Amino acid sequence: TYGSSVRVGSSLDCYLNSVRLLNEKGYQILLCGDILLSQSIFHEFKGMFVDYKTLGVNQDIFNLYAALEVDLFIGEAGGGIFLPSLNNIPRLYINAFPYFNGMTNCWLHYKTMRDSKSHTLIPLQEILTKYAYESAERAIPGMKICCNSAEEILEAISTFLVDIQNPESATQEQALNLTFPKDIWFQYTSTKISPAFLKLYSKEGMPI
Repeated sequence: TYGSSVRVGSSLDCYLNSVRLLNEKGYQILLCGDILLSQSIFHEFKGMFVDYKTLGVNQDIFNLYAALEVDLFIGEAGGGIFLPSLNNIPRLYINAFPYFNGMTNCWLHYKTMRDSKSHTLIPLQEILTKYAYESAERAIPGMKICCNSAEEILEAISTFLVDIQNPESATQEQALNLTFPKDIWFQYTSTKISPAFLKLYSKEGMPI
């Protein structure tokens, strides 16, 4: 799915296998945002995947609780992604975009940027140096920005669950041998790049 808009993200269906994984690990999922659960999905997950409507509670209170009183937060672009900072809750930012983003105690799994003809990944160093501030309003000639697939999201969440148990092992700038521009948020927060995102490059034989 092309995702050159900040507000274009992966579909709910792309998250269902990840929800199953999280349920297996003992996590109940609280769904916030613009999408409500269908009755079929709600019944499939037997109370382990809920939203404000299925619980019959006030939406605003539910949203605040889901951002501030949980063990971990997994989300996409929107105001809610910032709230967990208040309680230092670990966050995984799926489809992170624009690329300058950075937040405390946060793992970024960026939208992928690919050559529109060859479909090869654009090196992360090039993205952060040349395209960090590209946004929804302007297409990048010769490039396409893609939302994370179901497989990519599952891998991102799997590695996130490992990292939050051992955060010091998460890949940092020094280990990556990248040079980050001094004006991006990444430089001034405890942001980490998702190991699953970096693995995409090794899988495709591309330099980071």
